[in-house]
Amino acid sequence: PKPSAQTVVVAAGRTGASRLYNGIIIDVDDNFFTVAFFSVGLFYSLGKAYNRYLLEEVAFEQRKMENRERKLEEDPSLNELDLRRVESAAWLSVYGRKFRGEGETLE
Repeated sequence: PKPSAQTVVVAAGRTGASRLYNGIIIDVDDNFFTVAFFSVGLFYSLGKAYNRYLLEEVAFEQRKMENRERKLEEDPSLNELDLRRVESAAWLSVYGRKFRGEGETLE
């Protein structure tokens, strides 16, 4: 015998031990959403700040390179190595400034 529409609905409504009821009900801890959304917000804020830092760093390096190219075009007697020495003596650096002298460059 062919099952009627009523028996099909009853069969679909049954749940087994390994099935979710309607596919959406999951038992979670009381603070699950508080912790989950707080974590998502924290990671988003940190990621956004880090991305901003990286973009600023790239923009700074780009401006430095453009300035270097402009100076090399303006003064043909200047070579890139000398220009980099002058820049390294002028820029505050976390590397090597304390090991060398205040305005001293390595030659």
